Amino acid sequence: MLKTKPTFLFFLSALIFFFGCASKRAPGGGPVDKTPPEIIATFPTPDSIGIKELSVIEISFSESINESSIANSVFISPPLEFDLEWQSDVDLEIHLKDSLKDNQTYVIVIGSSVKDLRNNKLAESMQLAFSTGDKIDRGIISGKVYGLKRKETYSLFAFELFSDTISFDKNKPNYISQTGDEGKYFLNYMKLGNYRVFAVNDQNNNLKIDSDFEKIGIPYTDVLLDSSKNTFSNLNFRTTKIDTTFPKLTTIRPISNRQINLRLSEQVILKSLNQIEIRDSITSASIQVLAVSENIEANNTLELYTSAMDSGSVYLVFLKSFSDSSLNMAPDTSQSFIAAAFKEADTFKVITVSPKDSLWNARPAQSFYFEVNNPLDKQSIINSLVIKKQNGDSVKGKFTFPSAYETEFTPNEELILDTIYTFQINYATVKNVWGDSLQDTILTRHIKINNGDDYGEISGQVKNKKNDPGKIFVTAKNTTSKKDIYSGWTLKNNKFLLKYVTDGHYKLSSFLDVDSNSVYSAGHLYPFQFSEPFVVSDDTTKVRKRWETSGVELTLPSPGK
Repeated sequence: MLKTKPTFLFFLSALIFFFGCASKRAPGGGPVDKTPPEIIATFPTPDSIGIKELSVIEISFSESINESSIANSVFISPPLEFDLEWQSDVDLEIHLKDSLKDNQTYVIVIGSSVKDLRNNKLAESMQLAFSTGDKIDRGIISGKVYGLKRKETYSLFAFELFSDTISFDKNKPNYISQTGDEGKYFLNYMKLGNYRVFAVNDQNNNLKIDSDFEKIGIPYTDVLLDSSKNTFSNLNFRTTKIDTTFPKLTTIRPISNRQINLRLSEQVILKSLNQIEIRDSITSASIQVLAVSENIEANNTLELYTSAMDSGSVYLVFLKSFSDSSLNMAPDTSQSFIAAAFKEADTFKVITVSPKDSLWNARPAQSFYFEVNNPLDKQSIINSLVIKKQNGDSVKGKFTFPSAYETEFTPNEELILDTIYTFQINYATVKNVWGDSLQDTILTRHIKINNGDDYGEISGQVKNKKNDPGKIFVTAKNTTSKKDIYSGWTLKNNKFLLKYVTDGHYKLSSFLDVDSNSVYSAGHLYPFQFSEPFVVSDDTTKVRKRWETSGVELTLPSPGK
């Protein structure tokens, strides 16, 4: 049983204190210190067993520490109450306020947020274990939190699953760690059991999941540590803001007798104009809602374009079955407003047409963009825009409307290499929602698809060992250019081919579309829903012009049940 600190630790601490800088200011002069601090001695010593009584834990660092950085960077698992007390600027004491449990492995974590006086952080969190019994628990869960900013640190909270009624936002975790270099983490010295782990940006350091304002990462599966397998690797996370509050209509701002703006508490999803209704407050006569668009500067503001209202009259707006991006459904709501005075609309005109004329090096995945200054009649632009091949056949594709003012046409298939296409819009038949037309002319532009010599290809396979149901999506991102992103669904046997990729180095990733909504789903806290499993390649893939980079392999983990 360990009750006293080894003599060498007193001697070592004295030497450090004597030869160290007496001031707690960063030393001046000389080369810039970029060396991270280290922990050079501890009491108890790592992996000590048979410790029946312990009141003080001691940590010695290799250099002077910024004391404010450690205040919220010391954790004990399972949780114990404690106070911190500095004996010098390199020697820290942790005074325990709780008694120890029998046959229990305890883990002291010194988080990677600890800094020296030059703001150099620990390279990774340090974990010191000791046991009150005759053995140390050896369970390990490890992985990585992706998408962190430089020097950003996340906490890892591991909850042992005793039942399905655990409140993850109210209870403190059984085990805690922090991310280190490149977002990597380790939860060491865990006892055997079933665990659910979260990555948490614990801003208030209360060791709880405050999902209303903290970003979190939800796991794609739970982890069972047992006698046959006491380690689990690659429990990786992507973080997101989990919204649990439904949106609310806050104010209505009348703009003219044909436009009102609705301000909501957050961005909302409206799938149909039928979810909005406007009625005269006295006669109940309906006003037609012709178009809806998010405000370009505030996505929580909806611009409603309507048939003419009587200026000065009172109307009611009804919003039905609307939700936010986290699918929090709001109750049906209504609010009154007074219609504004008549305001002459700006002359209907074209703002942007893309691509430009005589573009002789267009990409095979070329799309076509059109923007005006009034809300568009969608059917009129669909009828007025056409893309033709050299033989006169029309190119089939899909129209999308990013806002009420703009549309984008994407061909169903890649355009043919080294081929000229004609892009036409009959302006005379393009109308705004009030029936006004553009000028009586036909815009004609010609583009030529390049010959493909400027591109390479990436091919490979995504391994899905258990053949889990769901489509698999693959993305390649250029490591130096944010614009160069290529993606697509896997084909037969989960093989993929990304074509027409510009030369450079790429990081590949993939996810399993479990819920079949065609986008990555980050999961939900309540009711709990696992995130979708994903994988990010360890190495970059080099792409060269006129070459196929083949044989790339990614292995997806299986989703939780």
